[in-house]
Amino acid sequence: MNTVAPLRLQQRILDFCKAISPEQPVLLNVTPTPFSKVSECFQNVATQVEEKGGEVVHGWLIWDWPAVFTEAEFHAVWKSPDGTLHDITPAFDGDQKVVFLRDNSREFRDRRVDSIRVAASGNRIINDFIKLCEANHLRYGQVRNGATLEGREATLYDNFNKAKELMVQAITSGANRNAQCACGSGERYKRCHEEKIQDLISALIS
Repeated sequence: MNTVAPLRLQQRILDFCKAISPEQPVLLNVTPTPFSKVSECFQNVATQVEEKGGEVVHGWLIWDWPAVFTEAEFHAVWKSPDGTLHDITPAFDGDQKVVFLRDNSREFRDRRVDSIRVAASGNRIINDFIKLCEANHLRYGQVRNGATLEGREATLYDNFNKAKELMVQAITSGANRNAQCACGSGERYKRCHEEKIQDLISALIS
């Protein structure tokens, strides 16, 4: 995906953060420990607290796909005994700096929390993409990594991944619902995959 850490905290980013938490977003360096695993921030921080003391701080990593959408990903960082915050979890895309928004109203209770996404425009494809991701989280958000899906569940999940890939391709090219569908059918999105995406969303939340 084309989301990046918005290191320049523009007003629209600050407004997005304010709608989530009254805290101010901060820039943090990513400083993994030897045991840190990608995307396992809650376990990483819990282990660090056991070994070094301090405490866990919950909040959100802020990501931005300019002109497409802004996203908040639920996250945990380590507050060391001297009171400083450290992101000890390596980022999936290798980011060395991240934007972290503390949220004292949230904590991890062994259930994954869906990301918060806000579209930057009224582009139907972007909004369909956000709804598709939300529907996928409702169905598979608590499925453990490495779990094997079978039958209809495996088919649905495979269809989600194919649809997500197609929509990212369309969004990256700047397409809207009146542009030719990214699947190559020659039809406009609104007469091709738009209905298929809506059907898939319905199937995921059923």
